[in-house]
This record gives sequence, structure tokens and C-alpha cells, in this order.
Amino acid sequence: MISVRKALASDLRGIEFLLSSAQLPTGDIERHLSTFLVADNAGEIIGVGGLESCGNGIGLLRSFVITPEFRNQGIAARILEQVSADARKLGISALYLLTTTAQDYFAKRDFTLMARDQAPAMIRQTSQYATEPRCSTAALMFRRLGDGHADYRSAAMPVLGADPVENKED
Repeated sequence: MISVRKALASDLRGIEFLLSSAQLPTGDIERHLSTFLVADNAGEIIGVGGLESCGNGIGLLRSFVITPEFRNQGIAARILEQVSADARKLGISALYLLTTTAQDYFAKRDFTLMARDQAPAMIRQTSQYATEPRCSTAALMFRRLGDGHADYRSAAMPVLGADPVENKED
């Protein structure tokens, strides 16, 4: 049975291996490990997702990946639901993410595409946004927590003058 649980220090190497296998950055995972969740299948980490609290009610989703053989089973949705609940408990009301491959997935979960240059200062200061080469061309997406509707104007820290880019339907 697959369980979703808080990441443990002993999970670090497995998380790094899974992220590396998916060509996702691993550089500062240990620093944020306390806000990561793992999907565990009989002791094997088959999925991961995390959160980086950026301050002022803003959070950055981090490192969401499920091993290929376990995709399309709702595991990522379970992780996202729990990460969102954890974010609310931390007082986070606006979630951002950077993605090069999962834009459609997150658009179906009420994330709105935004212009990268409209990212709040707290997001621009994260290592993912500022220094990670693999994220330099990633799409920036946003979702307000609460009612589940993406509306950057009513987030905890509104992005003044930002115009979300419309998500295209496939």
C-alpha cells in the first residue's frame, strides 16, 4: 500500500536519487527536508514533493516527481493536497512553482501561468529561481490557497501589474 508521509532524514539519499533520475535539482533539498513529503511503497520512495516557505504568506512548490511506473494513480495529487494543507498551517496563502515539464498537470489543478519577470521578490530570491540553471527557463505558475481559484490580485503578496498568461487547452 502506498502511503504519503513526512520526509525523514533517512529519506534524503532516496529523494536525491529520485530527483536526479528526473533531472530535477537536488542542491538544497536537505535544507528544506522538513517540509517535504514522500510517497512510500513498501519502503521504496516512489514520489516526492516539497515546499519552501519564502515569507510573507508566499511558498514555492519544490521537486514534485513520481516514478514513471506509478504515475497516473493520483499519488502526485495526494502529495499536492497534503503540501497545500501544510502550507496553510504555516500561514502561506499563495503558492508558486517553476516547471519545465508539468505545466499542463498544474494548470489542471488551478495554477495559472505568469510571466517570470512578474515573480514576487521572495520567489526571485530562492535558489530555484535565482541560481539553478535548470530552472532558468522554467515556466512560473501561481495558485492562491483557500478557495482553489488562481487570482494573483488577492494573494497574500499581490504581484502588482502582473498579467497571467492564459493556459492553453490541449
